[in-house]
Amino acid sequence: MVATTALIIAAALYAGSLHLMEMRADLARSAAQAEQNRALIESLRSQTVTFESSLAANGQLIERMSKRANLVSTRSSVPSRKKLQQKKKRW
Repeated sequence: MVATTALIIAAALYAGSLHLMEMRADLARSAAQAEQNRALIESLRSQTVTFESSLAANGQLIERMSKRANLVSTRSSVPSRKKLQQKKKRW
């Protein structure tokens, strides 16, 4: 009877130790995955900062080009008006 009890206890301890080893392996895999996720998040943050900076620069460039286009169209329309007025005077 003592031998049977000892055998049951030994089997329970063995099963428990196997379960603990599996849990430790799962924990190690989870830790590795968490580290990969952290690295990916940091990479995405860096890309977001770069994208936002590029977007702001593009917005400023578009604004400058729009101002230049307006200036050019204003300058080109002024001589056209003068030419039209001079042509009307000739008639």
